[in-house]
Order: sequence, then C-alpha cells, then structure tokens
Amino acid sequence: MTEERFCPSCGEMVDTLFIMRNGQEEVSCAHCGFVFKDTSKSLKTLRAVMVAEDSPLLLRKVGEMLEAKDIARTVITCKNGQEFLEKAVARERAELPISLVILDVNMPILNGVNAAISLRSVERAIGPSKKIPILFFTSQKCDDIFKKVLTYCAPAHYINKGTGSSPEDFAERLFHVIAGLLLEH
Repeated sequence: MTEERFCPSCGEMVDTLFIMRNGQEEVSCAHCGFVFKDTSKSLKTLRAVMVAEDSPLLLRKVGEMLEAKDIARTVITCKNGQEFLEKAVARERAELPISLVILDVNMPILNGVNAAISLRSVERAIGPSKKIPILFFTSQKCDDIFKKVLTYCAPAHYINKGTGSSPEDFAERLFHVIAGLLLEH
C-alpha cells in the first residue's frame, strides 16, 4: 500500500513505503527514506550546530533560522569542508560537543561528502560514544549512489535545497528534517 505525501527532505510530493521496524509500522519516502514522524514535539535546544556552506547568504539564513527556532544555542559556520573539518577536530580535542552537522554537498576545497566521511574517520579514531547526526544540503535529488552515502554516514539525512521554495518554506522543511533526523538518532 502506498500513498503520496509531501516529503520535506525531497521538497516535493512523493510515493511512500510502509515498513515494519521494531514492531511498529513506519511510513517513509520511497525516494530518500525520510521517515514521516510527528515532529510537533518540541525539540530540546542543541548545544552546538556546525554548518558548512559556501553560499554566504544561505549560511547566514540557516544560522538565523536555527537560532530563531531555538534549535541551536550556538551556530558555528564554515565556508567549506576543510574549514569545517579543522573546526570539528579542534572541538573534539577540546571536548566541546557538536550536536548536529549541516554540510553542503558541493563546496570548494573539500566537498560535504568527503568532509562527512572524514568526520566519521575522526570519530572512530577518537572514539566518542555517539556519532554526530549529519544533514546534507544538495540541489540534487536523492539517487541510489547518494543513498549509499547516507547509509555510510548514518545517522545522516539530506534536504534538497533546489526545489525553488521560499526562504520561509525552506526553513520549515529544514526544521522538520532536523527534527526527524534527531528523533531517529
């Protein structure tokens, strides 16, 4: 049985899948795997969110939204994957927690996928108790190759920023995707 729903991650109407997980029926996006959950529960404010995005305007807007919706107490911005990785490792060394990472897939110097894979390597080397949730920004639809990236970098998800929605609509979608990712984690 399938039905069509609006997927905040894909940014469009999608077919859904019904699956059983831990004895519970879940509904997920047939394209990207986003699990539709009740995200109306208030999220606790995250201590620190790192955002790496090469568009200064989007970087600023995402930071403002995270703070305005009380999602993050601190937003650490980076203009590319290399700067992100340097700051993330420095925070790990200083034992300063990172609650969530948002990475643009297409950035100069070090792209978001390579930065995420590098982060997972650093986590394995240092050995924190939990993996940091990762949210990828991309203007591409989620294909089979990117699904493998999401699986390898789990807990991870993506949001399609190229669907042409207004900044307000994008902020609302972003909130739901973050809430879904954190509820899964």
